[in-house]
Amino acid sequence: MDSLQSCQPERQTYDGNCHCGGFKFTVTLPTVTTVNACECRMCFKHACLWLFLHNRIDLVVVRGEGTLKTFESEHEVKSFKEAAWVLKWEDKHFECASGARQQTAPSLSGSLPALDGKDLKLYYGSCHCGKVQIVLRSKPLSQVEVKEDDCSICIRVGYTLVYPSLAAVCVQGAVDLTGYRFGRKMLEHKFCSTCGVNMYIAVLGPPKEIVDTFSEARKEMVRKKLDCVCVNIRALDMDEDEWDSLKIKRERDDSDPAYVVD
Repeated sequence: MDSLQSCQPERQTYDGNCHCGGFKFTVTLPTVTTVNACECRMCFKHACLWLFLHNRIDLVVVRGEGTLKTFESEHEVKSFKEAAWVLKWEDKHFECASGARQQTAPSLSGSLPALDGKDLKLYYGSCHCGKVQIVLRSKPLSQVEVKEDDCSICIRVGYTLVYPSLAAVCVQGAVDLTGYRFGRKMLEHKFCSTCGVNMYIAVLGPPKEIVDTFSEARKEMVRKKLDCVCVNIRALDMDEDEWDSLKIKRERDDSDPAYVVD
């Protein structure tokens, strides 16, 4: 018996939560060194990384039971709250029932981005359910700044971001977006109210009455920042070869104090 017990992998309890802390859970399993990454359209847009439990009892909901919203499509059922999945380890790729990620034909019926310039191309995208669509006019994304970081919100949402001007982006179906703000509330994270795919981050900046007290140089800095929108390019229906060509800069968040949920 002792020898059998010694062969069992060491188990560890991990804490997890959505970003706002409304949903909290613990999961107990062998020390995590590998996670699973699915390349289907839904999982790619959400940047999901999966762990598969042998026993449901290993997952314990601490707070928020029944508050998650469920999205059902033809192939999958997924629960989400504003926040996605957590940590990144060495990953294994697999394909779920919805099939491989595929590029969809452009279907935006509204205006195209007003930005004009040389060597620009149009990138079309949408959330998974299609209620929200987005078009980005940009240089090839392999030539622009692309970032990921491990701050408390980005690691959960799974953002891969570019930072074009407002004139470079058009969104259709904005009525179907939900906004999420936190902290100083100078950014608003926009995600589909139905399928939960995060589309972009709107830059709101400080309140006008505060900006009015700034020096002219600082006001100009604010104006430049307000002319930026942070687009989650995982929402774009890109060719996989082009995605693989991106030069993604991954940054670590060293902000203090550390993010903690009660």
